[in-house]
Amino acid sequence: MYYDFVGFVYLMCMKLRLQSLIGLIWVMGIGVIPVRAQFVLPSQVATEEVVTYQLQEGNGRVVLPLPYARPEILKTNGYTKEVSEGAYLVELVFTQYPKRAEDWRTNYDWLLKERMRSLYSLDSSLFSRKEVRWKYVLQTAPASDPEARTFFHGFIVHWKPGESKSLSPDEPPIDSLMLVHPEMVIWNRILQQPNIELPDSSVWKIFERHPEWKNMLVVMDWTASMYKKGATALRWQQEMLGQGRIGHVVFFNDGNGKPHYQKKVGSTGGLFYVKPDGPEQLLRTMIRVKQGSMGGDAAENDVEALLKSSRSKRAKGFGELVLIADRGSSIRDISLARHLKRPVRILLFNNQEVILGRSGEKRVLRNVWIHPHYLTLASVTGGSIHTEYIEIVDLAEKKAGSIVSVGSFRYEKQENGSFKVIRKARTAN
Repeated sequence: MYYDFVGFVYLMCMKLRLQSLIGLIWVMGIGVIPVRAQFVLPSQVATEEVVTYQLQEGNGRVVLPLPYARPEILKTNGYTKEVSEGAYLVELVFTQYPKRAEDWRTNYDWLLKERMRSLYSLDSSLFSRKEVRWKYVLQTAPASDPEARTFFHGFIVHWKPGESKSLSPDEPPIDSLMLVHPEMVIWNRILQQPNIELPDSSVWKIFERHPEWKNMLVVMDWTASMYKKGATALRWQQEMLGQGRIGHVVFFNDGNGKPHYQKKVGSTGGLFYVKPDGPEQLLRTMIRVKQGSMGGDAAENDVEALLKSSRSKRAKGFGELVLIADRGSSIRDISLARHLKRPVRILLFNNQEVILGRSGEKRVLRNVWIHPHYLTLASVTGGSIHTEYIEIVDLAEKKAGSIVSVGSFRYEKQENGSFKVIRKARTAN
């Protein structure tokens, strides 16, 4: 049985007199917004209690309806750039049901966060502009679940023509981006000071080993586990800009904020193309992709990104097809690998692991794990695996039953060309 989150907002805010719902969630221990969340809920939110909200559309209001107890915005027509630039008040309207805390069934902090994330995906500028005010509107009339389902739930955006002259969300100034995304301070230093030592130079060293790779179509996983690699991404793009080696870059973020249950093999989405004409353009695109990502899923849509990128007219005539991926993530759509008609060069970061030995000394383990899906992808497409220390180039030629060792792991090739792990790493002494 589904319930809306109004009981949570109303009862707890009234009892604890907290203005910030984030503070409420933290204090109650019900849930904490993950550090990797791609947006921040408004810290100043007014709360209004009404019997029934009188819905009005037009005359400076745009209605973005939500389903009962679900986060997806159902309709966005009417929400234009003019509305976005003129927005001064956003109301989130829902029902105060159930009224008793012991009757709660829905994960309220998740629902609130995902509803706000849906709006953020539509227009992230609302969350960064100080002139935009926020309000939760609680409808108190419903006395039952069926009745609550008949009430309006959704966002009301109040706007005035010409109220704001802020830039489009896709083109914010670099300085303001740094405030929202602190890691950009490091990334921007890479742009300004190219001699800074990289925390992980794996991809750079791989490119240096393969000068024969020209006009590359680089498809890069840009989900939460890869954000620390932003400096490296900027470095190789910056250095190779004038060499004609990288012709096209595509980032993918596994759905661009799409809930897990809506992700379908081959049509998950979240692909962003950028013509690498300059490092600042790449930097802005990396932020756009990051803003849309939700994170959380272990599997990524690597093959979809490779298929659609390689078939795109914008990448026509590219040379090598290169995938830069998280070595530990599984591939959601590995079953589609046989549709790829080009060898895939799979580049994996070092991901070194520092552990303590029995005597207390530090030991560094490198290349401790590669998900077997990447060996399968290389095998099926006639491609190859590359890390800072190893190159595996003959997976397609190996017969079924062949064993491939990577560090402490052993992988066995199957009859269909895929690989599976047959021995995991032993515990370090």
